[in-house]
Amino acid sequence: MNVFQSPELRYGNVLYEYALSLREISLMVDENPLCINDYFHFPVINFLVSDRDSTALCRTHYLEALSYGDPGSLLACPGPSLSGLMMRTLANPDQINHFYFLLKEKKYRTFFALTEPLKGSDASHIQTQLKKIDENTWSLNGEKSFFGNGAVAEMGIVLAKISDNSLGIRAVLITDELLLQKNISREILPMYALRGAQIACMSFNNTIIPDENILGSHLSACKNSLYSIISVFNQLRTGVGALALGLAQAVFDFVYHLKSSHFFTYASFFHECDAQLSLCRGLLQEAAKRVDLDHADGALASLSKANATAVAENIVERCIALCSVDELMANPWIQKALRDVYCWEFMEGTTHIQKLQSRFTMTGLR
Repeated sequence: MNVFQSPELRYGNVLYEYALSLREISLMVDENPLCINDYFHFPVINFLVSDRDSTALCRTHYLEALSYGDPGSLLACPGPSLSGLMMRTLANPDQINHFYFLLKEKKYRTFFALTEPLKGSDASHIQTQLKKIDENTWSLNGEKSFFGNGAVAEMGIVLAKISDNSLGIRAVLITDELLLQKNISREILPMYALRGAQIACMSFNNTIIPDENILGSHLSACKNSLYSIISVFNQLRTGVGALALGLAQAVFDFVYHLKSSHFFTYASFFHECDAQLSLCRGLLQEAAKRVDLDHADGALASLSKANATAVAENIVERCIALCSVDELMANPWIQKALRDVYCWEFMEGTTHIQKLQSRFTMTGLR
């Protein structure tokens, strides 16, 4: 009995071709993430920078497919990522059009700066401050850390507070012009795994922000608040789970082909892994459908991300345990996959945080 489904059938021919192109450059990107600049002509790049209206379900599907190619290469690429979702939620039409024009025409990388050294990713207690100077300008002060592409991206979103309450959080669009200011410092942090993400820290010291770069001014206080920010994370969370799933599926497929001549020896193992991957995919897709219907409904999204992280680690560890040293040495991408798979636990919230978030969503209790 054959449990293998081809990636072309699972993801479609186009996404599979995109995935292969990311796999092709994966080891080079891992060595030097900035080499992605040499591959902006790849069709997958145009696909990513053109995404301005995808649903959570659509992103869950295509992010799994592209991570099947290589998640490090994917994360090094230009694209809207979380900043794009924030723009779609809080920005006015002119701001949205300008953001996506720069993204597509100039192939800009983007960042999303929430996490802080002293407060972590607790958006309700961030310390970065945005203070009004006059009618047209603001001053931004604070430090952000542990977010992707922060030191190399040409554009991104920074979360800051104008007052100490849930209605006082603002999203600030940082453009290429603003990044030229000398009172913004950026640094790539040393990394062992998933190097394409280029995790960074950034600090602002009386950085001047034009009023038109503050998102949500046209919205009510309720819509331009922490509530909207949480809804954006809900929309992305199944995508992070899909990144973990895509990597695990790729490792499983590799080992399946490697050991296919001894299928009956490993039949029960293959069936068990295939079932875990399929159930994980189904849970992510169901969670994405719920978020698309109601952006505030993040309970299943949180649980599906936590589940995907655990499944990915389990599948990758067990599959690689079947490989001989010679087989691993002959396939450095598989070694890289074992190193990278543990990063998903810390992206967009650990399992503990996801469980707390799910509990809060379902019960209203913290």
